Amino acid sequence: MLGDSKNLSPIPGEQGSPMLFNAEAKWFSHNDRFKIEHTGAGELTHMFYDPMPNFNSLNMTVSFVVETPRESEIRYGLDIVSGQHYVEDSYCHQEDVWEQFNDIIYKPSFNIGIIPRTIDELGKAQRIFVFGGDQKIQSYFKEKAFDARVIGALVEKNCFEGICFKKSQWKKNLILVGVYKGDDLYDDVKNLKDLKKLVNWPSVIAFIENAQGKNKVGDKYYPAFKVEAEMNGAYALDYMSKNAIILKTDKLSSIRNSCFKLYDKIWNEVAKDSDFEKKMRQLKTDTERAILIKQTKLKDKTLFYKRFKKMFQKNSRHLKTCFNYVYPSNINDSPQRHWFFARYWALHLLHDLGHNFDCVRGEWSKNGYVAREKEKRKSKGFKRCSAKAIDLAFQKAPDVLDMLRGKKSRSYRYVSYDNKSYGTHNKLYSWVPYWGKVFDCKKKPEVEIRKRARAMRSFPRDIKWNNKRLGVLPDGSKVR
Repeated sequence: MLGDSKNLSPIPGEQGSPMLFNAEAKWFSHNDRFKIEHTGAGELTHMFYDPMPNFNSLNMTVSFVVETPRESEIRYGLDIVSGQHYVEDSYCHQEDVWEQFNDIIYKPSFNIGIIPRTIDELGKAQRIFVFGGDQKIQSYFKEKAFDARVIGALVEKNCFEGICFKKSQWKKNLILVGVYKGDDLYDDVKNLKDLKKLVNWPSVIAFIENAQGKNKVGDKYYPAFKVEAEMNGAYALDYMSKNAIILKTDKLSSIRNSCFKLYDKIWNEVAKDSDFEKKMRQLKTDTERAILIKQTKLKDKTLFYKRFKKMFQKNSRHLKTCFNYVYPSNINDSPQRHWFFARYWALHLLHDLGHNFDCVRGEWSKNGYVAREKEKRKSKGFKRCSAKAIDLAFQKAPDVLDMLRGKKSRSYRYVSYDNKSYGTHNKLYSWVPYWGKVFDCKKKPEVEIRKRARAMRSFPRDIKWNNKRLGVLPDGSKVR
């Protein structure tokens, strides 16, 4: 077994039940600088790290956390970094992009869940589709962990963007299929063949292939997902245990502590003004600043843009891992620190999406990745950028992510407080993925809702970037 259940306890009124659990809130209890705080009593539960996967190959069971419950009109996501549910979208009436299912596709007929602490081959949380347990799951899905018995799996193909004509363009991943442990209706279901006797299987497949979104090129919609094959439960669990990344407690602790140190290093050694910068900002005239410059031996660590470039070149890979898995800053502890990291995070996300900052033009642009994944063009990063260019990179990064999302390209969306009328009312203060998939909605009101949603700016408008550069001297020379 890959995890123990010491940090899980049955919910009140369910004593002795192995199907429904409270996960003890431990992840955010270690350091106030790196946590989300809420108004309720006690620590906030991280719904991806605090529960255990409880993988048991003998009993064919695994624990899971629900993202979207059965028959939900809202599609929810679970952010790995903050561990909180948020609203991704709302489902709408669609037709099958593959033209094989004749009925309308709308809401899920199963619970869409993920396995805690488990990352699949595409770098996303390992998914599991669970049938049964509807009443309990719908009541507790935002705050509880559940148990499922695995009966099979589906091999899903994903076309990340555009039109995928070649087989090599489709990326495969595994989705587990299970039944809620304790639901009498599914007691005798041992495999997918048994399940198909109880559910409308063609509608299940049609939902998977359409309701995650489609690729839009021009005015046409193209398939983004395809169920390629089925797999039996025992083989699926064995495959998952060998190919997924399962984050055990000691590994998670090591990652977290390492990221805490890196975040503190960036804040203390990069973000904060040096003594020279503090003095320069206090002086009122260019003459006073010129005298100070002549009296100071300027080093790389003296000026922000040089400190940043050195840190980026040295630690960008490490920081990418941290931004993917570890929450960087508590807004309640230090708003200034939080918003600095929010922009730093956006800058890294853009870079990872294949965008470079053009230091001459002062704009973000597509890097031009070559087709073969292992031969991505090496980025020059910000090596030749001036102080002004670095300021522009930080200033524009959130807006570019929002612009990409508006163009239905893969991007990220900043969620501070998920407070829509149908939202989760959770605090995230986190960048969550936007996969660039769209719905081909068949009803006009649904289409209009999505147009308005795409136009919305996600990063707060009132959070401005305070330029770090020190300006120009009377003789026209710059502080470099």
